[in-house]
Amino acid sequence: MDHSIEQASDSFSEGIGQLFQSWGLQKSMGSVFALLYLKEGPTSLEDIAAGLSMSKGNVSLNIREAERLGLVSKIWLKGDRRDYYEAEDNLWKIVRRVSRERQKREFDFAVETVKESLESLPPKNKDNEVVFARKRLKNLDSFLKSVNRMVNSVLSLETLRGATVNCPVLKHIPRKKRAVTE
Repeated sequence: MDHSIEQASDSFSEGIGQLFQSWGLQKSMGSVFALLYLKEGPTSLEDIAAGLSMSKGNVSLNIREAERLGLVSKIWLKGDRRDYYEAEDNLWKIVRRVSRERQKREFDFAVETVKESLESLPPKNKDNEVVFARKRLKNLDSFLKSVNRMVNSVLSLETLRGATVNCPVLKHIPRKKRAVTE
């Protein structure tokens, strides 16, 4: 491998590893994804492990989780019994899937915590502190449910192109016509 490509690949792998870690995923999964993203064509588990100086077992664990999240796909090559993988190259799909996973794991936990806290308050207690806490928790519960609906709506958008969303409603909004100058 060309030294400059190797250096760029190492830097990219480190950066994507850090990004994955900030998303609550394994840094090593980010490194596996980065290696596959920069590879043209399917890559075997053995080649991934060698390219990252990782154990085959560690790569296998990360690949399975990345595959579950839809970040990589297993590829079958005729006449070869080994498993090969390719990275998902639709970056919007990746962001949606990771966002959906984080939202499901973290946001749902917060919603459940608020619900349990609200249920733990005695319903007929008229103590000012309890009434205040109940009111705040009900407001927070309502807010979190609204945010959850909004996030789910955004995550359900299937086609994102650049910074614009392919939305059927947008077709019906008239655009300004440009004046033709000669």
